[in-house]
Amino acid sequence: MNFALFGRFFLEFAMMYPAEYLCLASLQEHLRAPCKTYAIGASAITLMGLAGAAVCCMLDMETNFLLIPLLIISFWLLRWRTDRENQGKMGQYIRKEKLFA
Repeated sequence: MNFALFGRFFLEFAMMYPAEYLCLASLQEHLRAPCKTYAIGASAITLMGLAGAAVCCMLDMETNFLLIPLLIISFWLLRWRTDRENQGKMGQYIRKEKLFA
């Protein structure tokens, strides 16, 4: 495996960190445990970035093919960590996530 290529792919996926912060900051009052949610989000993005970079390296594919599956996983994680009665604000998440995609 080419580690320079792996690093490039990981850095492309690491652009989700600012998107996570912006999305969670706008939903701060609706999160169950904000600090724990930020930690779970950062860990999930790190794991998704490492796994996505490994898949892209081994299969020689572009990172764009994995953006929609990662968006779905991220949306599910955020939905899991927010209060159920405030699901109307979830559209903000999709708009901000697509901004960084």
